[in-house]
Parts: sequence; structure tokens; C-alpha cells
Amino acid sequence: MARLADLRREWRWRRKRAQMYARSDVLILSRTKSGRTWLRVMLSHLFHQQYGIPERELVQFDNFHRLECRIPRVHFTHDTIFMHHRPWGRVLRARPRQALLFLVRDPRDVALSYYLHLNHRASERELAHKAVPELIRRQPPEAFVLNEAFGAPDIVRSFNKWWKEAEAFPRHLFIRYEDLRTECAGELRRICDLLDLPASDDAIEQAVRFAAFDTMRERERSGFFASERLGGVDQSDPDSYKVRQGQVGGYRQNLDGSCVAALDKIVRERLDPAFGYRGDEALLVIEPAWRRARRPCGNTGPTDPDISTVGSH
Repeated sequence: MARLADLRREWRWRRKRAQMYARSDVLILSRTKSGRTWLRVMLSHLFHQQYGIPERELVQFDNFHRLECRIPRVHFTHDTIFMHHRPWGRVLRARPRQALLFLVRDPRDVALSYYLHLNHRASERELAHKAVPELIRRQPPEAFVLNEAFGAPDIVRSFNKWWKEAEAFPRHLFIRYEDLRTECAGELRRICDLLDLPASDDAIEQAVRFAAFDTMRERERSGFFASERLGGVDQSDPDSYKVRQGQVGGYRQNLDGSCVAALDKIVRERLDPAFGYRGDEALLVIEPAWRRARRPCGNTGPTDPDISTVGSH
């Protein structure tokens, strides 16, 4: 009976996620530990200022849209394909009518932060969804970040795939975590333009201040946000909090020299240079390709799925 209950719970979770993916106006795509909670807090505060949404709430799919129809349905996800829906239903794909925001971060930092997340914060249910084998998760960080299936190589493959796929979506935008750290107001303005959100410069500055790392960390510890997404698992373990350090280039201080060299080589030889991450001592270089206007290819992407069959056997 317990096993049957688990299967039913899993099925409900998959169906709900599939419906959110298919019905959203905006998909925000990122790998785990790329700064999406930070971005979620800033966007939520902008909606709070513009439309009076409660300050303690965080945007999740249509919860803000139900309160104010001018707010788009926003879904945070991991790819242009919703793979979690298999094997019980069709594979879902992002559609040209949706706006796609790709949030990327240096794959080397993402891999290390992901390792810490899996070992200090992730729940048993999340570990089951992510399907990371125990032997992989428990190995030393140097081995994990270089793992082809779960570490930096896999993140690099995702980024290269997204860069090629983005042209099929008339409304898309790439945002780098590192640029948010150095030019937060300017990058947030670009995001507002994508979402057609009429935010003033003052509102954007307030959102940036509201989501400052030290402030967010304190709000997480005090239980300010109504969402369970923010909150430490073990108050004595700083790595168990959602808001951890947010370092740029932190992998260099926390991994041994040979591992750092191997990660740099992966980025240098495999990652599309358009992202501006270099595999040497220069952590970040702004490439002209990053800022150039990208001409959309038109509606050449996949067609809309039949919403009535989402989640069907």
C-alpha cells in the first residue's frame, strides 16, 4: 500500500508539473544552483510594487496571475524539454508562443554548488527526482564536478544545446548570473522588457536592494518568505541554506589545482565561446556575440501539445 501511495503521489507531481510547463506564458530555464531563487525574489518584488502582490509571496506559475491577470504565468524549469513527464505521458517541449529566459552561470561554479546542494540541502524526494546515484553523490567534490553525466561536462552540453535551440523562439533572452552580480539593475531591465513589465528605474533598484544576498540570507533564516523554497535544513550547517555564498569563481578556492585545471580545459574546449566563459585565469570575458541582437528564425519550433492529454496514459 505504501508503494502504491508513493506511485500516486509521483503521478500527481508529474501531471501538475507538466500542466505548469505547457500552460506558462514565460519559461525561465536554468540548471540547479544558477541563481534562479535570487531572480525569483527580484521578480516577485517587482510584481509586489507594480500590482500590490503580498511581499512575502514568491511567484510560482499562476499564483500571481490569479490575483492580477496582467501578470504572466511564470514557470521555473530546467530545459526546453520536460523529461520528467516520461514514461507516463508525452515528452513536452517549449513552444514558440512562450517567452524563454535562459539563466546561465559558469558551469564550474554550478557543478560545485550542485554538489553541495545534493549533500547538504536536497530532500529525499528531490534526490529521487534528480536520480543522482548515491555513489556519485557521496564521492569527493573533485570527482563529482568532473563527472560526465552530472558535473560540468553535462552542464556545458546543456548550455550549447540552449544556444542552438534559442533561435526557434521569437522571444528569448540569455542572462548570465555573473552579469546580474555586476550590473543587476541593467540586466533586470532587460528581463522586464522581455516580460513586458512596466517597471520604473526606482522599482528595479528597490527589487535589487530587497534581494541583496545578505538581506536574503537573513530573511531566509527568519522565515520571512511564505514559500518553503527558502529555509535552512540544518541551522548549524550554512551549506544547507538556499542562499549560500553566490561566489563568482568560487570553484578555484574550493577544489584542488588539478581539478581546477581539468574544469578550465572542459570550458575552454567544449563550451560555445559566445557565453564568454574562458578556461584560464580570466574568469569572465564579455564577448560581442553575447550582447548582439539575435534575429529569430520564426515559428519553426514544435507545435502546441494537446493540453487535454497532458498527463494521460
